[in-house]
Order: sequence, then C-alpha cells, then structure tokens
Amino acid sequence: MRYAGDASKIEQELGWKPQDTFESGIRNHVEWYLSNETWWRQAQDG
Repeated sequence: MRYAGDASKIEQELGWKPQDTFESGIRNHVEWYLSNETWWRQAQDG
C-alpha cells in the first residue's frame, strides 16, 4: 500500500496548483528538520 497524491481534480475545479514539486517539497521538509532539531526534539519529548 502506498500514498499517491493527485492534485489534478482540485486544479481543474478550483484552479489551484501546488507551489512546490514533490522533490522540492521533500527537500524543504528535510532541511527544516535539520535546521530546527532543538524545536522538534522538545516537541517530541512533550
């Protein structure tokens, strides 16, 4: 089982397009976690 997002319906009906590609979104996500370790460690610990 896997997740596969498809924004074509929302693009057709509302004219919305994602700002990032999947690749750039993942890269930005990982970079944020690497730059904010103190924050997410505290959040993880509760």
